[in-house]
Amino acid sequence: TPYGITLIAKIALVLPLLFLGALNLLWVRPRLRRNTESVGWLRRLLLGEAALAVLILAAVGMLTALEPARQVASRELTESRQSISFSDTVSGDTIQLEVSPGRVGSNDLTVTLSDRLGSPISNADEVLVRLVFLESDLGDDTLTATSLGDGRYVREDAQLSIAGVWQAELVVRRPDAFDARTAFRFEALATGAAGSAAISPSPETAYLLLGAGLLVLGVLFVAAGLPLGGWFSRSGAGVMTPGLAGVAAGLLLLFNAQLGIGGDEVLQNPFPPTPDSLETGAATYIQVCQACHGEGGRGDGPAGVALGPPPADLVVHVPLHPEADLFRFIRDGIPGTGMAPLGGQLSEEQIWHVVNYIRTLEE
Repeated sequence: TPYGITLIAKIALVLPLLFLGALNLLWVRPRLRRNTESVGWLRRLLLGEAALAVLILAAVGMLTALEPARQVASRELTESRQSISFSDTVSGDTIQLEVSPGRVGSNDLTVTLSDRLGSPISNADEVLVRLVFLESDLGDDTLTATSLGDGRYVREDAQLSIAGVWQAELVVRRPDAFDARTAFRFEALATGAAGSAAISPSPETAYLLLGAGLLVLGVLFVAAGLPLGGWFSRSGAGVMTPGLAGVAAGLLLLFNAQLGIGGDEVLQNPFPPTPDSLETGAATYIQVCQACHGEGGRGDGPAGVALGPPPADLVVHVPLHPEADLFRFIRDGIPGTGMAPLGGQLSEEQIWHVVNYIRTLEE
């Protein structure tokens, strides 16, 4: 966007301005008394600094007149969206979901069902839509869609209370078929002046840009200190010391942006509970968990008889915990119980699929 280009230009002008100022202060000024040629260097450097300062002020003036990039992107996305549509095939049947308008506030959810021949499915006993906000633990809201005939089921006035990523989990119950499940993820946009909240800044990008800026600035200071004698003179060491500190800080931020060093562990399920995920989770549950927790998750498995305390009833306990806690319970175990850590036996992907599966046991 024009705002972003102008901001980058301003930052690009600040770096050489700082370099010229440091060169003027630490290299030219000490030589003024004993070298008349330094006066010419001082004049040229001051003219360069003045020119850069004028350009920076012009860039700042342009920034105040431009709309920030985050607001531009959010406004364009909000204006272009009238609804969000998704589709999935479960056991040959097609499940479609439309969220209108897909923004914070009241939304209409329309579920359309059709069989493998394209004929509408109008005999569903129950069509449930479970809405979960993925960026924070706000609980969930399970809604029932009403049949309008011709395979269409609608729930009006479904509330999306906050901008961000939501997950819609669908359960279709029919008298002549097994329950069908699938899930979709979408971003609810904010409305009005708060629309910029829909575009979330990336901490990794912030670390990357700040680290690159500090690294470049540090290199400039080190380069300015070399003509002053480097580490062998007081003035050179005085310039190179903050330069090396800037290089070190910049490298640390760059590594942090790439590796996430020092950040708290943030766990979010990367897999929506689609049929493929539930099938994988069920197979892993049967292989690893069923012996203790039982086929239905009631804690009545044959291997759990000798455990004290007995295995947890997953139908009761799973709804009480967010997905991140369930992931940690499986990966790290639960001290003081028979729940051993399975992180060495299962991959993270397998654990997330198991989490998706055991969350269906409550139903």
